[in-house]
Amino acid sequence: MSISMNYSCSSGVVTVTWGQVLGANSYRAEAVDVNGTALSCTSASNTCQITMLNCGERYLIQVTAISFDCQSTSNTSTYFETVPCAPSQLATYRECSSNVIIFSWAPTSNTKYYVATSLASNGQLVECRTKGTECFFTNTVCGHTYQFTVYAVSNCNSKTSSSKHVRTSPCIPQNIKTYAECRSDVLITTWDKTAGALSYTVEAQGNNGDSYNCSSFTNSCAMPGVACGDSLSVWITASDDDCTTEKELGEAAKTVPCSPTNVSASVECSPNSALMNWTVSQGAVFYIAMAQHTDGTVRSCHSMGSNCLIQGLNCGKTYTASVIATDMKCNSSQGQLVTIETGACPPTNVTTSLQCDGNMGTVSWTAVARVDMYLATATGDDGHTHTCSSNSTDCSFTDLHCAETYAVTVVTIVRGCHSDPSPDVELRTGACPPTNVTTSLQCDGNMGTVSWTAVARADMYLATATGDDGHTHTCSSNSTDCSFTDLHCAETYAVTVVTIVRGCHSDPSPDVELRTGACPPTNVTTSLQCDGNMGTVSWTAVARADMYLATATGDDGHTHTCSSNSTDCSFTDLHCAETYAVTVVTIVRGCHSDPSPDVELRTGACPPTNVTTSLQCDGNMGTVSWTAVAKADMYLATATGDDGHTHTCSSNSTDCSLTDLHCAETYAVTVVTIVRGCHSDPSPDVELRTGACPPTNVTTSLQCDGNMGTVSWTAVARADMYLATATGDDGHTHTCSSNSTDCSFTDLHCAETYAVTVVTIVRGCHSDPSPDVELRTGACPPTNVTTSLQCDGNMGTVSWTAVARADMYLATATGDDGHTHTCSSNSTDCSFTDLHCAETYAVTVVTIVRGCHSDPSPDVELRTGACPPTNVTTSLQCDGNMGTVSWTAVARADMYLATATGDDGHTHTCSSNSTDCSFTDLHCAETYAVTVVTIVRGCHSDPSPDVELRTGACPPHKCHNVSAV
Repeated sequence: MSISMNYSCSSGVVTVTWGQVLGANSYRAEAVDVNGTALSCTSASNTCQITMLNCGERYLIQVTAISFDCQSTSNTSTYFETVPCAPSQLATYRECSSNVIIFSWAPTSNTKYYVATSLASNGQLVECRTKGTECFFTNTVCGHTYQFTVYAVSNCNSKTSSSKHVRTSPCIPQNIKTYAECRSDVLITTWDKTAGALSYTVEAQGNNGDSYNCSSFTNSCAMPGVACGDSLSVWITASDDDCTTEKELGEAAKTVPCSPTNVSASVECSPNSALMNWTVSQGAVFYIAMAQHTDGTVRSCHSMGSNCLIQGLNCGKTYTASVIATDMKCNSSQGQLVTIETGACPPTNVTTSLQCDGNMGTVSWTAVARVDMYLATATGDDGHTHTCSSNSTDCSFTDLHCAETYAVTVVTIVRGCHSDPSPDVELRTGACPPTNVTTSLQCDGNMGTVSWTAVARADMYLATATGDDGHTHTCSSNSTDCSFTDLHCAETYAVTVVTIVRGCHSDPSPDVELRTGACPPTNVTTSLQCDGNMGTVSWTAVARADMYLATATGDDGHTHTCSSNSTDCSFTDLHCAETYAVTVVTIVRGCHSDPSPDVELRTGACPPTNVTTSLQCDGNMGTVSWTAVAKADMYLATATGDDGHTHTCSSNSTDCSLTDLHCAETYAVTVVTIVRGCHSDPSPDVELRTGACPPTNVTTSLQCDGNMGTVSWTAVARADMYLATATGDDGHTHTCSSNSTDCSFTDLHCAETYAVTVVTIVRGCHSDPSPDVELRTGACPPTNVTTSLQCDGNMGTVSWTAVARADMYLATATGDDGHTHTCSSNSTDCSFTDLHCAETYAVTVVTIVRGCHSDPSPDVELRTGACPPTNVTTSLQCDGNMGTVSWTAVARADMYLATATGDDGHTHTCSSNSTDCSFTDLHCAETYAVTVVTIVRGCHSDPSPDVELRTGACPPHKCHNVSAV
């Protein structure tokens, strides 16, 4: 019988089905495991279910048919495997310092692989699939509890195993802070609680090597007995029942600064300050020193070093001082106390008095107890100081400055120490002499004025002028000037001024010089310098003269002046042809003397007038003309160009000509008159413009086709037109004109070298031609062109005479049907291939030089050979194997030749000057290929296409009987 089964993974029940057998009343199905244990079910039908199957087993299924007391076991069986069992013997392994947890289990039967699951306390789920019996779970999080389960996977999955729990190492504490209370020896450390931690241990180590620690189940702990002024490193570890974290370093901690030691104070003579000194202490950032008086007044100073100066103390007092250290947060306890005694106080009731003569002042004061000496100081507004000292109650200042206000102070000196200065007391000295004393001379009458800057609080001023000859003059004023009268001429006076205040005279001011006016010069003479009508006047020097002024007055009333501090000067711009009266005056300190007697000065001739210019176009020659000048000996004309170039011409008439002028130049033309060798001033400029310059940067270019050349150039300013000329070696000339910067020559000769020049045309005048520029035209076409035909293959040859400097030749054959053939050569002939039959070609040749083609040579005719006949047909005359071939006539044919070639290689020919011919003696039973050629002037055309000609059958051979032997 046949057996089948169906196993349910979820219920663990197998349903067995079999084929029924004849005679069976019931059936028993059995499942037998590897140990022989059997489970069974019975049924009268063909199926039943076996339950209570064990997991992870392999069962043999057999069916037994039962008929009353008889049973038979089937000779077939089948096997199946049950669902795997849930994994057991679960185990976990983890190290405190690692984030890896190893989960393992015992192997199960009937398993393909396992699926292990990790569920963290934060809900994170991770799966691991493996064929082995352990999984490595990485990247676990500190301070979490993980639950591990596993199930086996086969055709059916097992149940999930029981769970296994494990806790990871505690997390490292964060936000670690440590501080010390300012008046305590206790360090307090705080931190944020961390996951998984049951307790914490804090350790601290100071810079001096002392160590401290504390433990806590919360997030803080205290370490007592720490030393002052220490900086400590602090770290913390967290622990649970199994693991302790690595040490985590927190913020550094500082304890309260230690108190400064060796405190001392020094007043160093100061009545209101004391210098505090101490030894620096551990943990201090800076120090505060304080001094306290019995009246409760406190003064202080601070420093980052080991001393500072307490200021603002009162003189003659006793203070108690101390120093504390601070680190900006906490202060140390107060150190040892020291006593400060300040210096003496300054004198009181200070008064001053002035002695009029000599500017000497006296200062007095009230005595101070236990004083050794007094020192008085007078400080002026100008910063100048005077001092005097005394062991009594007054002293005097000498050499005080005039008109100065002094601030007078007195200090007390006790054992070499100075008190603060007493309050300022004012002392005013007598007036100063006037300043900025200046003198001025009123030229008329030799009267002098002296002036000065006012002096504050002055009552009167007295001025004195003392001459070199001992003569004195005085004047007085209550303002800032006064005048002297009747001063001597040509005299030098020393002038001083004194200030009078309350009857007291100041010192005299420094001498200021006052010079009276001079006499006019003597021995005045004049002379004329020909060029430019410049006259010179000279004289005998006058003592102490500052300057001389000469005046020339013309007959026309026109005047000229010149000045000098020597004994001559020159007049410029004198009028031509004029008589001047010349006088000279002496100037001393701005005062003019009387003029000297008149001396005559005559000037040179005037320049010509009505000067005009004209230009001759050819050669750039200009003419200048003018109106004659009376008594002139000669005239000299000068033309000065914008480029600085000059040209001159001279004449004793009223015109002359300038040659070799530069092109395109504007000249300023002047003319001078020459009388007795003296040149007049030049006449006013008259403009003379020369003709234009030829163009520059002339270049040429050739257009290959048509031998047309172009010439271009740089534009010339103010040009109206340009004319270009090309002159060939053969004397042939071409011209073109343009008002732009280029023009073109047409119809140039081939193979010619032209010299090209360009002229500029301005107002009808032509410039000189530009330098020659070469223009070479393209090559000429070849000459003596001839053609010849090669009969075979319709190939034609063209030949010619060589052209000088040719690089290449190109020949072209153009048929009547428009078909063209070309050939090229660097010699004097070339050949055309594949010419059409019976065609007339026009053949031309061009010369190629530097890529430019010449014009084509005149046409030369080339006629190709005749074409083969067309419409070739054959016919056979049965009798005698004679064949006839016929065709259509070819124009101008001289003869036709027909050829019949048999398969056996045998050939027959016939010829005709008509349109058919006949072959005789053809072979019987042969196939011939028949072609016809046209013959014209001895040349054969290509053969016509083959036409078949089959000859008649051969006659039968005689038969002979051969007897068998």
